[in-house]
Amino acid sequence: MISQMKRAERSDNCDRHGLFVSEHYGVESREWWSTCPMCREEERLKRAEEEERIERERRVTRLRERARIPDRYRRKTLGDYQVSCDGERRALSVAQDYLENFPANYAAGRCLVFCGKLGTGKTLLSIAIANSLIKIERSVCHVTVGQLIRTIRAPWNDQNSRETVDDVLERFKRFDLLIVDEIGVQFGTDAELVQLAEVIDARYAAMKPTLVISNCTPGELNKFLGDRAVDRLRENGGKVVIFDWESHRGLNAS
Repeated sequence: MISQMKRAERSDNCDRHGLFVSEHYGVESREWWSTCPMCREEERLKRAEEEERIERERRVTRLRERARIPDRYRRKTLGDYQVSCDGERRALSVAQDYLENFPANYAAGRCLVFCGKLGTGKTLLSIAIANSLIKIERSVCHVTVGQLIRTIRAPWNDQNSRETVDDVLERFKRFDLLIVDEIGVQFGTDAELVQLAEVIDARYAAMKPTLVISNCTPGELNKFLGDRAVDRLRENGGKVVIFDWESHRGLNAS
C-alpha cells in the first residue's frame, strides 16, 4: 500500500526565471523536489505545439491525398508560373487575387473559368491555387471531366456499389474548391451535359466555388457545359480568363 504523500516547501532559484517555491513530495521510498513552474509550463506548451504541428501535418497530408493532384504538379506554386507577355501577367494576377481573397470568394461561391490555347499554363495556375489552399487546410479536389463522369456513372455500372449517385454528388459538393479540368475533351453528349450540370448545380446551390479549365473558346464552353452551367459559373463576379497567347510548353505546363 502506498503511504500518504509527504509535503514541504523551500525557496529555490531558476537560472532563467529566478526565485520560485519548490515543493517536496515523497511516495514510499521515492522523494523529489519540484522544478521551476514556469519552466514546466513552457515545456508543456512546447509539447502541445509539437503535437499540434504533427496533427496539422497529418490533416494536410489527408487533404493532399483527397485532392488527386497529379504528381507533376504536387509542388507547384504561383511562383512557378513564368510570365513573358501581358496575357500571362493578367492570368497570374487573377490567380493571385483569387487565392489571397479566397475567404471572401468562398463565402460568395465565386467561380473561375480558365479557357484557351494548349500549353498556356491553365492547369499549373489552377493547381498552384489548390496547393496553396491545402497548406491552409482547405479541402480541394482536381478532377478531369472524364474522371468526374466515370465516377458519377460508377454506381450505375456496379450493382454491388455501396455508393449511390447522390453520394457521389454529395462528395464532390463538399470540397471547398472543385477544379474540373479538360472540359471539351468529352463527347458533349446530352448525358454528359446532364451529369456535369448536376455537379455544378449542386455546388451552386451550396455556394461552393468551382474552377473550370478548358481548351475551348468561351463560346464553345456552352456546348460542353450547357448554357445554365456557364451562367452559374459567371454569376456573382465569377471571372473568365482567356489564355490566348502561344504555347510555352516546357516553360509552363498546361
